[in-house]
Amino acid sequence: MSQKFVYHNTIKVEDADWVLVGVPNEEGNFANRQGTSKGPKAIRKASQERLSFIRQGEIHCIVPERESFRVKLCDTGDIKKKKIADFMKNLGQKQKSILLGGDHSNTFLALQGLQEKYKEIAVVYLDAHPDMVGSFQKYYGSVVYDILTLPHVNSKKVVEVGIRSIEQEERWQLHSKKIKAYTALDVYEQGIKQVFSEIKRKIGNTPLYLSIDLDVIDPAFAPGVDTPASFGLLPQEFLWFVKQCARLNLISFDVMEMSPKYDIQQRTAQLAAQTIVEIIASATKKKK
Repeated sequence: MSQKFVYHNTIKVEDADWVLVGVPNEEGNFANRQGTSKGPKAIRKASQERLSFIRQGEIHCIVPERESFRVKLCDTGDIKKKKIADFMKNLGQKQKSILLGGDHSNTFLALQGLQEKYKEIAVVYLDAHPDMVGSFQKYYGSVVYDILTLPHVNSKKVVEVGIRSIEQEERWQLHSKKIKAYTALDVYEQGIKQVFSEIKRKIGNTPLYLSIDLDVIDPAFAPGVDTPASFGLLPQEFLWFVKQCARLNLISFDVMEMSPKYDIQQRTAQLAAQTIVEIIASATKKKK
């Protein structure tokens, strides 16, 4: 099998419902840990080794437990960071994208590329960190602060989930910009269903961009990230939440900060690959 995501087939990009692209770039990563540029390859590798099998010479894919779906997905390979905005801009009107990172600063360019297609976008941002540093911008710690400068991103419909490692400046910025943020402890106390219910009421049917930093999950389950933080979301909480988001007006999503050097037996890579399939399945089921 070639180094493509497991659901890749021979359809043309213009015929695909979903277009997947890797961004093996970590220029915005200032962490002590490095290696997220190898994330897209690791996720693709896990998808092939863990989500597929060969029977009688044919490749079969493992599908989500409670879902049955058919989808046209094309993995276009990798692109350079400077090409992200153009990639998003050139998608067909009804096509949805999946970005594999790479560091989280790539998300800003993805949203920037969507501003001609959408007058308004809501953003649900899953991360252990608020990424609200404003004193230094255009890096993995300022992503949410940066996207708030985009005219089509509705700041009233930007929501953060799972945060727990917060700098003092970020705490002030969250308050100043009036960004709704649920800490991992909030999720534990209120329950993931209640949190989602509040978010759903907040964003309504606004086109939704879902951004996932894998460090939102507790590092006991997802060790392969560049900035792990203890006491994160449980995988089941995370899975249920992203599947519900997929049933909203989801237009695109990304999976960032996969660092294979620090992974253990592909735990994080497999989780990332399975997450992609689960989101596509839920979005497709909603469409039907």
